[in-house]
Amino acid sequence: MKAAGDDLVKLCEYSFDHKVRLEGGGNPHISSISRVQCPSELVHLTQIQRKDEPTSLEMEIPVPLALASSANATTGCSNCLTRMMDCRKPSAGIKDNIQPDLMVSGKKIVQTCTSDGYTRIDVQCGCFDCYC
Repeated sequence: MKAAGDDLVKLCEYSFDHKVRLEGGGNPHISSISRVQCPSELVHLTQIQRKDEPTSLEMEIPVPLALASSANATTGCSNCLTRMMDCRKPSAGIKDNIQPDLMVSGKKIVQTCTSDGYTRIDVQCGCFDCYC
């Protein structure tokens, strides 16, 4: 990450300044959500893209989210922003979690990364039964 010009101290400070990290490790609640076009850099990196995404980087009308009455048993939080970077296989990297009819051909499954956080493993169904 350092070779890519990332400064972890500045990124950490930025995350607290913009309230995407809370003191004590808490996750902030998401109160509304909106869709935007996925930036081409992110599509290139992940190799996943929906057919029905907006055509602009401008936010659509935000949709309020009602806080659930019970929190997620795993995270202790409902409608929470998480920011994990552990290079585990993302849920969109498992074919059962994708709706193929909503995805652009050739961009249907997230490409997982190796331990350096950047190098991608091509999992576009190049292995037995698409379970890479």
